[in-house]
Formats: sequence, structure tokens, C-alpha cells
Amino acid sequence: MEIRPQEGIKPISDFRKDTSRILKELRQKREPILITQRGRSVAVLLDLSTYEQLEYAAHLRASYLRGAKDLKEGRKQKHAYIIRTVEARNKE
Repeated sequence: MEIRPQEGIKPISDFRKDTSRILKELRQKREPILITQRGRSVAVLLDLSTYEQLEYAAHLRASYLRGAKDLKEGRKQKHAYIIRTVEARNKE
């Protein structure tokens, strides 16, 4: 995910003046927009879909790291037990 210098950087004053247009552009292009204040970067706007993908990737990575740590520390479960547990959680 890359912010394009000409299009993807908006001063906060522009965002205040034309919020609707900028949000429409964000939804259409699905590219992050960097908000600046007094010439400094202060925030990044993401469309909801991109944000959800980033959240999912972060949770997946954290889950993998927990599993790797458990394995390293000798905490293991049988495959059948894991499948039953996951299926039970999915039913909830």
C-alpha cells in the first residue's frame, strides 16, 4: 500500500473544506490518504475494506506467533482436538 505524493497527501484544511469529496475519492480509489497539519503527517485515512484486511492480517499474524511460541514451549494439542475446538467456535 503506497501513498501517491500528488494525490494521496491532503492538508487538514482541504479535508475540512471538502470532506465528502475526499471520502468519495477514498472509497473509489481504495488508496490511503495522508493528512498533514502544518506540513507534518498526522493521520492516514483508509477505506473500510482495506482497514478490515489489515486488521485480519494483524490477527492472523498474532495467532501464528502465539502458536509458534506454544510449540516452542512444548504446549501442543492433537489435530482432532483443534478441529473440534475451531468447529465449535464457528457454530457460536
